[in-house]
Amino acid sequence: RDVGDAGLRTLASTLHDGALPNLQDFMFNKNHIGNENVEVLVSALCSGSSYIKRLELNDNGVGDSVVKIMAEGLAKLESISLNNNMVGDEGAQLIAKGPWLKLHTLNLTNNPFGQHSINVLSKSLAQKGGGLYAVTSVSVDSFKINAREMREKSKHTPPAPTNFDLTGVSDRGVDKDEKVTDRDMAVISEFLAQPDVLPKFEWLRLEYNSIGVVGVTSLAAALEANTGDALKNMKRLFLHHNQIGSMGLKVLSGPIANGALAKLKELHLSYNQIDDDGMSHFTAALACGGLPAVSNINLSQNMIGDAGCVGFAAALVKGATPYLQALYLGGNAIADAGAKELGQALVEGFAPKLDQLYLFKNKLTEEAKQEMTSSVIAKRKRMTLDL
Repeated sequence: RDVGDAGLRTLASTLHDGALPNLQDFMFNKNHIGNENVEVLVSALCSGSSYIKRLELNDNGVGDSVVKIMAEGLAKLESISLNNNMVGDEGAQLIAKGPWLKLHTLNLTNNPFGQHSINVLSKSLAQKGGGLYAVTSVSVDSFKINAREMREKSKHTPPAPTNFDLTGVSDRGVDKDEKVTDRDMAVISEFLAQPDVLPKFEWLRLEYNSIGVVGVTSLAAALEANTGDALKNMKRLFLHHNQIGSMGLKVLSGPIANGALAKLKELHLSYNQIDDDGMSHFTAALACGGLPAVSNINLSQNMIGDAGCVGFAAALVKGATPYLQALYLGGNAIADAGAKELGQALVEGFAPKLDQLYLFKNKLTEEAKQEMTSSVIAKRKRMTLDL
């Protein structure tokens, strides 16, 4: 760090003269030397270190002109990290163009290029023949994706069901530092919308993030891009603990109503600030047969009231969810009227496989709880009913 002008000149001269011909790793981070000085260093690397594989220039003011030198003289790099620099749209698109013959890891977080450049990078990753097609891991802002793993998994024939996992918590339940945001979802969804990508996945895990209506709109577009029976492997969609809200659920209900998730078995939407307005669109999508295979729906810890619960009961009466086994509506604002309609649908035999109903922490009176318990359990003796 802080090598100074004299040290910089000495280092550049050493590299230029080929005094380190077998140099493979060059890590020059947090020196804040500015773009022009980095140009001197990278030019020296190009002329004197033909074996370099790993280049880290984080926190140095790297701009587009440095990226141009790298692209022309260091095409055999295997790992590039340019975190916290000044790479703009020109530089980002030069990187996307490539070709990088051996590059597998690319870090471009915290640079000022725009959304269009992020989309260009995404396409270069996803498309065979793209400049970044060989890259296995790329970080842009808070989005990181193991691109090679997904591409390789998508090549299997017949397609082997697998998982797309960008959950915002670790395996130990600890929040990750980086959460998927609406901006990230634009990039993720563009990747998922590519032909033969999303259809390979069985699970789509996006829970515990910061996805709002804009992000779920991007996701809905990716789902809509896969028509017919394209998503036959998609069995589980995890979106709980986000910020989708009722408007987001309205948007998501579009591809559901159109049958994009006809094979889905589990839908997790708890902790998303969903109210009766959002439920009206969701239950309408259910009623027209949007989720005929679903067995588990989790809408707990939202803001659903009687109207939303009545709408759900109406969808059950239409026979829209014949395989539904578990329904989670705990922690909402459902009162006696909503619970009565739902209970009546169950007493009449609709949703015949439903054996787990969770309505805890709602607004039911004790009288309503007793009435629902006696009527429902009389017809479904093995029912788990949590009021």
